[in-house]
Amino acid sequence: MRKLLVSLVASTFLAGNVLADPALVTTGVNLRAGPGTGFAAVGKVPEGGQVDLKECDASGAWCAVAFGKENGFVSGRYLSQSAADTPSWPRTFTADSGATLTLFQPQVVDWPDFVKLDALVAAELKTSKDAQPVYGVIGISAKTVADDETDNVVLTDVQPTEVNFSTLDKEQLSKLALGVGKIMPTDPITVSQDRLTASLADYKRLNDVSGLKADPPPVFTSETPAILVQTDGKAVVSPAKGVQGLSFVVNTNWDVFRTDADKTFYLRDEKSWLKSTSLDGDWTEAETLPPQLSSLPDDDAWKDVKAALPATKFGESGVPKVFYSDVPAELLVF
Repeated sequence: MRKLLVSLVASTFLAGNVLADPALVTTGVNLRAGPGTGFAAVGKVPEGGQVDLKECDASGAWCAVAFGKENGFVSGRYLSQSAADTPSWPRTFTADSGATLTLFQPQVVDWPDFVKLDALVAAELKTSKDAQPVYGVIGISAKTVADDETDNVVLTDVQPTEVNFSTLDKEQLSKLALGVGKIMPTDPITVSQDRLTASLADYKRLNDVSGLKADPPPVFTSETPAILVQTDGKAVVSPAKGVQGLSFVVNTNWDVFRTDADKTFYLRDEKSWLKSTSLDGDWTEAETLPPQLSSLPDDDAWKDVKAALPATKFGESGVPKVFYSDVPAELLVF
């Protein structure tokens, strides 16, 4: 029984009235109070009825579901999911407190030796209905065992590795990280191997090493004005909510956008802009900007971006050179 990793993160993070993956019941079944026929029936789901699938046990024998206003368990053998049943991205999960967490397409960033999985999930958090959204990244890791006969992967020991919301202060971030760590489940989770490999843009097999790595950070030098754009690992690009055709790089402290149509990146430097076809490519001055930038919401998250529209030409210092790194780096300008 398939269960998306990102659904696991969302359901455990919000721990409330959470939306889940839909599934169809292939025959009329009892909705039971616990995972087994020894538990009392609390309702009945008719053949073809759609339930919200929350989580299944390791073997998929019993699954927790919601049907209408009732919560209970049904036998996994009578549940069916298909690609058409799976909702599209992004997905929004709502807690009883009114907090919402919108998760974008998860990205598997590494699967070394196929025994440990690392993934990043771009997220939008609103603590209440009227609160301003904050954006960030949730990083997770898990031990994996692949079953080639069933094309599934069993994930265990799911742990948060990163909770990065740049607009939250240190205290808020600490509380958020602590909360995520406390609610991670300990039961094995079965995930489709196809889903994992499809989202893994690049992977490597690690060689055995002895001792600790102490590689020095890359150092960039320039004799002209320059800036250093860094991402925390491989760049994570997610759709800008409510703006058709525009995405932004989540895991960087710069305002970097990308138009979906031509894949051009736009980088804001104060009130001037640069553009490039790739983050590590040649950047030139952007005299015109994509109209989608003007459609960004008028809130604190984008106020600096909106204040920089339209683009201002670079002054006497000229167009800065842009260096890019996906690992910690240093820039020296002479």
